Amino acid sequence: MTLVKAGTVYFLLVFAAGLVLSVFRELRLSPWLGAKAAELAEMPVMWLVIALAARWTGRRFPLSATPPTRLWRTDGCCSQRLGWYSVCEG
Repeated sequence: MTLVKAGTVYFLLVFAAGLVLSVFRELRLSPWLGAKAAELAEMPVMWLVIALAARWTGRRFPLSATPPTRLWRTDGCCSQRLGWYSVCEG
């Protein structure tokens, strides 16, 4: 159950940040810089958000220290995030 909670929280954090940043990008940066330059300007910020969300989620929902379990749980989190992303896109 911790795996489901961790994947959901991570997805919600990154998705919410991406939503806020994309609105700012389209309304403020695109008219000033152009579409492609605005997207490129957003990328480092999203990278930082992803790294911080992963770090916070990993500390908030501790995973097992044994390598096989950690690897399985990481793959499970990744597939769960992909599933949530597919639901939101589709």
